[in-house]
Amino acid sequence: MSSRLVRSAETRPVRTAVARALSGLLAFVVVATASAAARAEPVRILVAASRSEGLPGERPLHHAQEDAAKVAAVFLSLGGVARDNALLVPQATPQQLREALNRAVSLAAMHRPDEVTLIFYFSGHGDRENLHLGGETLPLSELSMRIGAVPALLRVVVLDACRTTDPTRPKGMSAAPAFAISLHRNAEAVGTVWLYASADGEAAQESDDLGGAVFTHAWVTGLRGAADTNGDHQVTLGESYSYAYHQTLFRSAKSSGVLQRPAARYDVRESEPIVLTRTGPSTARLAFPEGADTQYLVYGIRSRTVVAEVWSDPSRPVVLALPAGRYLVQRRNGAQGGAAELTLAEREQRDLQPNDFRDVALEALASKGGAIVLRPNEIELGASLLPATSTLDLAYQASARYGRTWGEWAVVGGFDGGFGSALNDANEVNERWAGAELRAEYRWALTDSLTARAGLGPSAQIVWQTLRRRDAARVEPAGYVAERRYSGWAFGGEALAGFRFDLPDPLHFSWVGFDGTAAARGARAAGGPVLRWSLGASAALGLRF
Repeated sequence: MSSRLVRSAETRPVRTAVARALSGLLAFVVVATASAAARAEPVRILVAASRSEGLPGERPLHHAQEDAAKVAAVFLSLGGVARDNALLVPQATPQQLREALNRAVSLAAMHRPDEVTLIFYFSGHGDRENLHLGGETLPLSELSMRIGAVPALLRVVVLDACRTTDPTRPKGMSAAPAFAISLHRNAEAVGTVWLYASADGEAAQESDDLGGAVFTHAWVTGLRGAADTNGDHQVTLGESYSYAYHQTLFRSAKSSGVLQRPAARYDVRESEPIVLTRTGPSTARLAFPEGADTQYLVYGIRSRTVVAEVWSDPSRPVVLALPAGRYLVQRRNGAQGGAAELTLAEREQRDLQPNDFRDVALEALASKGGAIVLRPNEIELGASLLPATSTLDLAYQASARYGRTWGEWAVVGGFDGGFGSALNDANEVNERWAGAELRAEYRWALTDSLTARAGLGPSAQIVWQTLRRRDAARVEPAGYVAERRYSGWAFGGEALAGFRFDLPDPLHFSWVGFDGTAAARGARAAGGPVLRWSLGASAALGLRF
């Protein structure tokens, strides 16, 4: 019996070791499988760089930094670029560009090359051989070498670079002739694509109306869905280039008469169509009505910078993927102009209809951008607390006002009424009043839904005052007058400063406002003129129409 017990005890460590080995092997298989699955995920690395200043004598660009930010935004939201893999280099120096590409090499090295796509974008000045970066240069040969050193299966390089000092701030870069990109299916895309804002010897332009470079604006608009000609909610490299080419050519011919023809150098073999962005149901989308020769300009509300510019298609609705937010859409068709204001929620699919638009003169569309006031009339109902006044301990007031807006200015008039009380050594004081006011307001947008305002104007009140002696219960039986009533007019002015918060859909034509007020009015009293003043805080609910 004892020998069996001994042999059983001796075999237990062996079994334990085998179990541990099997467990370790199983864990290794699980980790290896998970790692392989993780590595199998495609990885996109973005370097978006800009520089406003070029070499001495080259006029600074106005929108280069915004161009790079727009490209980064579209690839972060629609292009499958993780935020940790997006390298934004504003006001780049040659050394900062080298460091960014070195960082791209490190990020790519964490994955197999066949999982990695590199997207490099630059907006600034340049010539045939160099990028001009604030008095320094970076040779294109070095840039090409460093981009080629990133271990990636596919590299897409986009240069919107300027080389002239023309007062219109034209931009250009040497490139091969433009051609249509046609890719084959059933294989991965391998190689490098270079897209340029203009062909050899041509100028490209920066537009203050668009708030960016013409080519970049068209390319980003295409990536947001305007270039999706087959309606599959995917924008390929070929679709985006074709759209940007034709839109850039059209706008440059229309605005300056100097043609700008984007160009491409293309070295991709055994490739299927390269999908740059996806605009499916996980994004907020805005669809434009079918039609011919109708131009739509999309602005952020109260902004003068164009978010996107599209032309209607008679065969299909053009669909744009946009960040959630408030927008003003201009419509131009021949001599007819119109505008619509809307709020786009996360993942909302909004179809614009012709009756969404209000008629607006083309001159107003051109001059106002997204600051057009489509609903200039407004009414508001408010309530105020007046904790500090010249005659009362505490007072309350209600008001009703009508306003009319012209851009950032408004004229507001209305009526108010209130009551309050105070207690002094001799009397209980009760007051009631009714009044009218008219003021001019200046308003400025802090965000697309938050507006600050300040106003000043005249006001008038009629006041009814009751004074009741604190010892009325004792003196009235003796025949003394315990209560006196007075009334009179008060004239002066009132100032206001505060904020308005626009409400979300379906009430985005309404707002809630919070203001501080100060008023001073002169009145006649038994002892002569007196100054009546008050400080208050108010809340209001308003509606635009």
